[in-house]
Amino acid sequence: MYDAATFFIKLLYAPICKIVVENPIPHRYANLPPYTQIVEPWMFGEEFTKKTCLWVKGVLPLKKGKIVRKGERYITRSGRRNGAKWFMLLPASADRWKIRSRTFQGIANAMAAQWG
Repeated sequence: MYDAATFFIKLLYAPICKIVVENPIPHRYANLPPYTQIVEPWMFGEEFTKKTCLWVKGVLPLKKGKIVRKGERYITRSGRRNGAKWFMLLPASADRWKIRSRTFQGIANAMAAQWG
């Protein structure tokens, strides 16, 4: 985590005029600077929840697109809500981590339209 946080900080504070760093909500022990905004797929036309933090430098924060409902939630046996159903019920596989970490297309399209 230390090496990843160090790389993240170097990137964020690099002498580049326009930077946007996208990452999940960081662990508090990573000690990263505060993010500029949090976006979710449902803010961009996709009925899913997945909080994604953006650290923005030199560009405006990402504008919301077509807002839709948040999508189906996963309910545990105890009745507790535990995240998006698509995320919790993906079948176990060697590349499940890659599928879960993928940026949703609606967010990617908004980024390309606004910052591309």
